Amino acid sequence: MRNSYSIPLYDLYKKARDWREEHLDSVKFLIEDESGIDHFEEGLMGGYSDDPFQIKVPAFSVNKTNIRDFKNDKKLRETFAALNAFRNEWRSDVEKILHNIPQISFIMRFEDPKIDRNTGIRVDYLCYVFSHDMETFLDLFDVFTDEIEELYKIIVDYEKSIYQPSDFEQEQKESDKPKKDVAFRLTYDEISGKLFINNHEVYKCNLESTLDKALLEAFKADDNTAKIKGNLASTKSKIRAPEVLRNLMFSAGKGTFRIKPEITDDDLAKVCANREIVEQGFQRINKN
Repeated sequence: MRNSYSIPLYDLYKKARDWREEHLDSVKFLIEDESGIDHFEEGLMGGYSDDPFQIKVPAFSVNKTNIRDFKNDKKLRETFAALNAFRNEWRSDVEKILHNIPQISFIMRFEDPKIDRNTGIRVDYLCYVFSHDMETFLDLFDVFTDEIEELYKIIVDYEKSIYQPSDFEQEQKESDKPKKDVAFRLTYDEISGKLFINNHEVYKCNLESTLDKALLEAFKADDNTAKIKGNLASTKSKIRAPEVLRNLMFSAGKGTFRIKPEITDDDLAKVCANREIVEQGFQRINKN
């Protein structure tokens, strides 16, 4: 990142993302423990119609015994309070930074993020009936999720908008170097934990896992080597890429993990391979 604002904003993004992931199981427990649906009764309105053309649908009754509210449910009350307190402090920290950025559109976007109810916490619980207090809590959780996702988009857009003279100097230096004919390039999306070779997704890492940390360190290191605890050789074998490419791109030993992010045609020729052979390998893997 090329400026003093993106780094603290990204740290705040990760802080909120990690908080949400840490509490997600508790939220799902509250949802699943208050389905609001006691049981299903066969037929329309609890019975079947004699009309052969009448559509028969199951009716359900609401279980009133497990409906939660802030007064009678300590877990709901405490989780809501924790979310509200964390979010308020987090939003304050984010807004302090965004107010220093000349583009006012960024603070406007954060204060009023686009809400996508197709991706909210309740998408998997559409048949559930909730109390008013549970609805209030879940609304806040969804808004918090929208704010986290919007902050990430803001950071990306802000990075793209920044002009730095040093960028052009770097481009000039790169242009002076002989261009390599790169056949396959390794990239890692640290937000989703997805590892790619060209446009092929070859692995999905658990965030904060040993491989996730090793990849982040290796991509940043000058020699593309990360120091790790243990050995990632078994994980390397699970990467969904042709063996010839895995052997060229990854080297795993006890205490070390090394990557080679760019593989040229010359690299492939040295192991008696070429682009066509490797792509055929990807096709076979993707069929399985």
